[in-house]
Parts: sequence; C-alpha cells; structure tokens
Amino acid sequence: MILFSSIAPAQTATTPAKKTATQKSVPSTAAPKAASKTAITLERVCPPGTPGGKAFDAGCKTVVSEQEMDKLITALNPEMTPAVKQNLGRSMAEWIAYSAKARELGLDKTPEFAEVMHFARTQLLAQALAKKVQTKAETVTPAELQAYYDSHKSELEEFNFLRVIVPRATPSKDKPTDEAAETQFAQQIRDRLAKGEDAKTLQTEAFKHAALGAQEPPVEINGRKRGSVPPSQESIFNLKDGEVSAVLPDPSAFFIYKLVSRSVAPLDKATPDVKKALVKDRLEKAVNELNAQFDVKLSESYFGPQQATAPMGAPSMRGTPRNAPPAQAPPTQAPPSNTQVPK
Repeated sequence: MILFSSIAPAQTATTPAKKTATQKSVPSTAAPKAASKTAITLERVCPPGTPGGKAFDAGCKTVVSEQEMDKLITALNPEMTPAVKQNLGRSMAEWIAYSAKARELGLDKTPEFAEVMHFARTQLLAQALAKKVQTKAETVTPAELQAYYDSHKSELEEFNFLRVIVPRATPSKDKPTDEAAETQFAQQIRDRLAKGEDAKTLQTEAFKHAALGAQEPPVEINGRKRGSVPPSQESIFNLKDGEVSAVLPDPSAFFIYKLVSRSVAPLDKATPDVKKALVKDRLEKAVNELNAQFDVKLSESYFGPQQATAPMGAPSMRGTPRNAPPAQAPPTQAPPSNTQVPK
C-alpha cells in the first residue's frame, strides 16, 4: 500500500453539477484530456476537490485512462505480465475508491499519514536508486562481454566427473562405528576405481556394504563448475583428465571423484552465464562503493542488540549490516546414512 499511495495515476473525473431552480443534478460526460481510451471506470466515486468532500455520490464518476495506466506500469515494471496487470487494475480501482473515503474522513490530514508519506518517499527514492544501479550494471557492450569472458575462463570451465559415494554404515548397539575399517574400505573402492573398474558397480557394492536401502544417485556428474561442490571437495577441480581424487570424507559418507573431461563453452553459447556473472560483479562493486561512503550506528538502548540478519528495505542495496557479527553458515554435510543420498 505504501508503494502505490504516492504514485497513483491522475484521475480524470466528473463531479455532480450544482442544482438550480430549473436544473437537476446531471453528471458530466466530458472525456479525459488525453486522447486515450478508458482503462478503469469507477461509477459514483468522487475525485479530490469534490464540493463537500464527498467520497461517493450518484453524480460522480472517476476515470483512469489507458495512457495513465501505461505510465504507471512503465514506472513499476515494463515487463508486467497480463495477469499481474489485471490484478493491478483491480487493486487500483479499490485503492482509488478507498482513498476517496479516507479523504472524506480527513485521514490525509493526520500527523500519522504525513509521517507514513515521508517514510514512503524515502523508501521510494532508495528503490529508485537501486533500480538505477541495477540498470547501469546490466548495460553491457559486446566488448565488455568478451573481455570478461577472456579473464574468467577458469570460472566458466565445466567439468564432467564420475562420482562414487561410499556411505558409512549405520551404527548400532551391537555394531558400533569402526572408523578405521570404513576408511580402509573406502580407500579400496578408490584404488579399484583408479585401476579402471566400473564406477556404477563399485557404488552398488558400497551401498550393499553399508546395508543402505536408499536409492543410489547417478555416478555421472556433468557440467559442474568451480564452487558447485562443498569446500571440502573443491580440490577435485585440480584433477587431470582420468585422475582419481583422494577419498574425501564427510560425516555420513566418503566421496570419490574421477575427472572424465573439462571444457569451456565458446562465448556465443556462454553469453547468458557470462553476462550474469559480469552483472553480479558490477552490482557488488557498485553497492560496496556506495556503502563505503557512509556508516550506520543504531542505538542499542533503543533498538536492542545488533542482529546479524539483513535489514529490511532495499534488499539489493544492503546486505548484512557492517560491524554486525557474521552469520554462521551451516556445515555442508552428506545426509545421514539412513536417508536417501542426494543426486
């Protein structure tokens, strides 16, 4: 509601004609000033400035033209879908009618309304800045795309692996966990994979060994990029073609990778990913430069202890508050051995 309260389109409306001794109240049928078709018609809704401040009257009519709606949609979201556009029309009609009643009750003259309008203006200006920064970051020339592609090929490189997951056995009272034995078994699986044995056969054997009834994930892992695996497994991107990784332990399984191949897509095929990464980097740089120009200090006696969660407002412009304690990221783990291993 705050967002639209300050950007509602102008309303072309008619008001009741003044009564005379020989003339009854007859609504005007004057067309909107702009040569545009009508988008919204509100019968019996009076516009601002109606004599007596009435909200509703049989002789009133408020009209919003297509041109006025187009201006609003362009300002909000030029790519608005038909369904959202129709929903906006319904909402606008209700808001115009409700705001007429609010004016009749004098709600637009209250200190609270003035305070909310001040807040809305501040918020909208911040959102306008965020939109401008976003638009500038997304304006990319072919030369800039090529330069970014050339300097970030390692990040764009795609890897195809064979991955064998060796689940840990589920411990019980009669059979506690034997870490040394499980590590030795995983190492044997790794050595057999390095000698050329079939990855799928080895993984099936490992699942049977752990008495795990979960469905096995595929062993072929294709199209992976750096940063797409847990940090403890990031070393797999340093493998040579045909090389097998060391056994990589996780709380509920051991992971073994064999690099099959690697490649970098040509720019014409990688353009969407390259542009996405370039825009992301530009946004981060722009926001960091902007945030470096000011500092924020909240009074703990008023707001309480500072939290690590991101503040509300323009989320694309602010992340975790500076000087706030860093949020603890949950550890990356394989699932418990009695659950299905993710693909």
